[in-house]
Amino acid sequence: MLQETLGDALTFPGYRVVSVRELGKRGLATLVAKKCSFHEHKLQLGNSKAEVIILEIIPNSWLKNIVFFLNVYSSPSDKRQGFASIMAKAVALARGALIVVAGDFNAPNDAWGYARQSPKGNNLLKAVSSCSLELITDPQYPTRIGTSVVRDTTPDLAFVKNVAGTRLKEDANAATKVVKTNLRVDRMDARLEHLLEAKNSILSRWRTQRLNRRLRKKIAQLNREIEAYSIELSK
Repeated sequence: MLQETLGDALTFPGYRVVSVRELGKRGLATLVAKKCSFHEHKLQLGNSKAEVIILEIIPNSWLKNIVFFLNVYSSPSDKRQGFASIMAKAVALARGALIVVAGDFNAPNDAWGYARQSPKGNNLLKAVSSCSLELITDPQYPTRIGTSVVRDTTPDLAFVKNVAGTRLKEDANAATKVVKTNLRVDRMDARLEHLLEAKNSILSRWRTQRLNRRLRKKIAQLNREIEAYSIELSK
């Protein structure tokens, strides 16, 4: 699912593309593998400024159950965008089937890692809570990298509903216990270890100096060296 495509004539090998871009909007696209059959639905959203695409993936020989995908984009300038109608209509359309909601919401809230609240973020939190949608985005891994004066943020979010196993980790923790043992493991290659330590050290410096081009270039160089040496080790 793509947001801010700035176009509606996209093509990707191996995929069928459902895209939309209305006048003055940023554009959305959802890519579906050619082996999948699907049906595009329309949500009546009234005066909402949000852009949406909702698809129903139809079961076949490798997909046992129906899956709905709701793709959403809301501009940062729409600071009071409501989401209750969008979420409620999408969940009702799914009729108990698995549904994935993902997009670029630009809705700050501490529930997904922001240091501040916003009316828009509160609207989104209420909407997903009332529809029992579960956040699967990990706020510890921001989707937008900030600068030296702007924090990393998570405007891109994903939610699910009616997915068996989304609470698997919690259920497993409740039903199991940790068994400690001592295992002999191979020591990491010394050069690879050195390269990783160097990268982590420079990353720590870069997080406080995000405008430093020299550090960015050094990180990119180390990434290339790590990749090349890892390939060499795997031969």
